[in-house]
Amino acid sequence: ILFLQDSLRVQAETVKTLDDHLAVARKKLEAGTATELDILNTQVRLVTAQNQVVDLDAAREKEMLALRRLMGLEDRVPLELEGGFKYEPAALDDEGLVRQAEQNRPETKAVQDMIRSADLQFRLAGLADRPSLSLNVLTGWKNGYLPNLNTWKLNYVAALAADVPIFNGNKTRSMKAEAEASIRALQDRSRDVEGMVRMEVLQAAADLKAAAQK
Repeated sequence: ILFLQDSLRVQAETVKTLDDHLAVARKKLEAGTATELDILNTQVRLVTAQNQVVDLDAAREKEMLALRRLMGLEDRVPLELEGGFKYEPAALDDEGLVRQAEQNRPETKAVQDMIRSADLQFRLAGLADRPSLSLNVLTGWKNGYLPNLNTWKLNYVAALAADVPIFNGNKTRSMKAEAEASIRALQDRSRDVEGMVRMEVLQAAADLKAAAQK
């Protein structure tokens, strides 16, 4: 509403200026220093500006009605709004904006998650040829033992196993090499994404600086 009021004020001043210009143009026409075309052009500009005043005033009234409704006021209750808009360009820290974008952009987060996953795969691949020791214990109840076949008895089985890899056909080395290649590819992709994010942020900052100078 404040913006519409400000626009309405500016447009009303434009109408007054054009009206004064039209009066001057008519005097020049009487003096022979202007043409009918000058009068016609000014009249067209004046009518256009007057129509814009009508449109802005109608838009302002619609917004005022909506505001009264939100405030619980009657439609015709007088309502005066005061204030204005003052543009103050903010100081832009390009590098700070780039760092913030790199930390918060979903694509950079996704690539970093994939790099961490690939690094975990590399570390797990290095454990593939490590010795392992396992213990399995099974317990249960069973009948059928002599001399009382129907009597249930507790029984258990325990197994201890040791696994010492001797040769696995270079499987561990291949798995580590594959994981390393995946990490390098993802790091390249991360640098590409960071470069794209940096370019977009710097372009947006340049557009803001150019807009502030206009």
